[in-house]
Amino acid sequence: MERCVVLGSCRIDRECLPPQVIDFKNPAPACGDFVIPAEGMNLEAYLDGIEKRLLLQALERCGGVKKRAAELLGLSFRSIRYRLAKFGMDEE
Repeated sequence: MERCVVLGSCRIDRECLPPQVIDFKNPAPACGDFVIPAEGMNLEAYLDGIEKRLLLQALERCGGVKKRAAELLGLSFRSIRYRLAKFGMDEE
């Protein structure tokens, strides 16, 4: 199904968009989506939690194949092995 946007009498199709918009794959969260709680937070623990969840999701999606999970996350195999060890997730 081809999608387009109609603004007044103008129609914007996929062909109207620049390649960097068409090929965009990894949107960063908007800055306004994160709020520091009034009592403060442990940023390191928060970021570790995000990293661990993404590692688990990549491994699940790739059937546990670390090399494919590393590719999915844009990491080297060595880097994903380090990160899995960091969280105690490196068991064979």
